[in-house]
Order: sequence, then C-alpha cells, then structure tokens
Amino acid sequence: MDTHLLPRRLGIAAAALIAATLIGLAVRQGWTLAIDARLMDAIRHAGGLTLRQGVADITALGSGTVLLLLLVIAGSLLLAHGNRIGAVRLVAIVLGGRLIVQLIKTVVARARPPSVDEAIMLHSFSFPSSHAANATITYLALAFIATRAESTAPRRLAVMLAGLLALLIGLSRVWLGVHWPSDVVAGWLFGIGWVALAAAVPVGRHRRHQGTPGAR
Repeated sequence: MDTHLLPRRLGIAAAALIAATLIGLAVRQGWTLAIDARLMDAIRHAGGLTLRQGVADITALGSGTVLLLLLVIAGSLLLAHGNRIGAVRLVAIVLGGRLIVQLIKTVVARARPPSVDEAIMLHSFSFPSSHAANATITYLALAFIATRAESTAPRRLAVMLAGLLALLIGLSRVWLGVHWPSDVVAGWLFGIGWVALAAAVPVGRHRRHQGTPGAR
C-alpha cells in the first residue's frame, strides 16, 4: 500500500462524506428545494429534445444491469490473472456501496421530482441518486484497482475518465427529470468518499509475479 497517500485518501473521504451528509440534512429540512428547481430547469432546457437519445444512452451506463455486468467481467479478469485480493476488494467496494446507498434512500425517503414524462416516471426514493453514486463507486473502483501497479500518469488518467463518466451520468439524471440536482451531487460525493475510504484500507501486498514460472 502507498502509505504516503493514506492521509490524502482519508482527507478526501472525510471531506466528501461530510459534505454528502450536510446535503442530506439540508434536503430533510427542505432547504434545497428552491435551488434544486432552478438548477433542474436550467439543465433540462439545455440542448432541447435533440439530446434525448444521447442522454438516455449515457444514463444507461449507470444502470444497475450495466454496472453489475462490469463488476462480473472485471472481477473475473482479476481472478484469471491471479489477483484474488483485487477481485474481492472490488466486489466489496461496489456491493457495499450499493447497499449503503439503498439504506440512505430509505432513511431520507425523498420523493422524486414531479415527472413530465410518464414513460420514465419512477417510484423509488430520490436521495441520493443511485445512478450517480453507484456509477462513481464502480468506475472509480475499477480505475483504482486496474491501475494500482501503474505509474502516476496512467492512474490519474483512469481516475479522470471514471470521473467524467460519473459526471455525465449524474447530469443525465437531472436532464431526464428523475432526480433533483442535490440528489446527484450527494451521490457523487458519497461515491468519491466511499472509494477514497476503501482505498485507504490496508490490504495484502499485490504480487506482480504471482502465477509466473519460477515465482515463489
């Protein structure tokens, strides 16, 4: 483990999780409704209906089906390369995060925005956005574990690409009118905090030569 990165990871985790908690408290008090409505109106009017298919495609990248398929594929590849610790860690981060998101939804019990499209009307709770949180968790965890043995530049690039995907998926949820902006922001923050916290947990050393001839 990169022990010199431990304080930074813990700091990121603490800041993100505290911020997500504060947003949740503000939501429970109804303090975010006005700014949520203004931001949603601005985002939903950006681009008009011409973006609808593209936005639907982007939001699908954060669906439970896609993310779980990625988890199975990535976990299987890690196992095939002899990285059992990485596979177990990936599954624990992703599934643990999903469970906590569902618990938060139940506790906060925030209603969805009033939908203007009955075809995409949803009846589950709104806060935090599962798409935003789970996409952030899954893509960041994949980036972290897949590039753990790489140099700094590839790791940063992977994290940036994962963050971009999560950003677009979250914005797509607001554009479609199925989440308030504060739902999405809290989802991003929780995902970042959860993965940063998981990255700070010490695990066994990864052996690069595991499974190679002559390795002992």
